[in-house]
Amino acid sequence: NNYFDGGGSGINVNGNGLGTGMKNVIIDSNIFINTKGDAVNTILAKNILVSNNVIETNTTEPTFRGIFSGSSTGFTNIYKNKVYAQNDAVGISMDDYYGAPYLLTDSIKVFNNFISVGGTNSASRGLWLNLQYKSSKIFHNSIYNRNSNAQSIAYEFQNRNTLVQTKVVNNIFH
Repeated sequence: NNYFDGGGSGINVNGNGLGTGMKNVIIDSNIFINTKGDAVNTILAKNILVSNNVIETNTTEPTFRGIFSGSSTGFTNIYKNKVYAQNDAVGISMDDYYGAPYLLTDSIKVFNNFISVGGTNSASRGLWLNLQYKSSKIFHNSIYNRNSNAQSIAYEFQNRNTLVQTKVVNNIFH
């Protein structure tokens, strides 16, 4: 139950290259207001849970991400978060492309989130997944991309491995 107001970033968790330095990371029930960089950023950690957070920003930094998780092992569960970005942004972003030792049984679950991103200058993404090793389940999210740029996307998935499975069920994309 922390309150972050302004600043470059909110919470940054950075493990080591093997994904074993930071284990069982729980980021729950926080409020982030007007961070310029990522509100929540987890890199190279193992078993991540990000839940019940409220993220609101009016930053004009086009690289803003509400929640980012990169190259983490084990499970990553992101649920019941509210992300609202007035300007160009990415609501929730996941990337496992940086070479940590993954198992194809590692999984990502993104469910029951509300994401709203806006802007006009650069392409916004509501939910962006760039996965090579992890299967994912995307359930019951509401994603509203208000950005008028033609390159903006509510949900974007990039898959670099045919063994990766993604299930997208009962979401609202606008």
